[in-house]
Amino acid sequence: MGVAKPEAGLEVPIACDDVRVPSPLRLLTRRAGPLGLVLTAYDLWRRLPLKQRRQLLDATRKHGPRLASRAARARQTRRPKP
Repeated sequence: MGVAKPEAGLEVPIACDDVRVPSPLRLLTRRAGPLGLVLTAYDLWRRLPLKQRRQLLDATRKHGPRLASRAARARQTRRPKP
């Protein structure tokens, strides 16, 4: 925690430090791994109403191949880790 400029000799603590917060998806995939991601997806799928499940399947059929090809292309052009 930082300290603000002293005013009349008093140090006032700063209420908030701006710290970068990782995205929820990053935390999920890093800690839980592939199995945790699959179990979470299955749990979310079960909670969806039937109409929304169908909408999700339709969107996956329409956009899935394009996203998969972009992911494969991005994987090929990625630099290897040193």
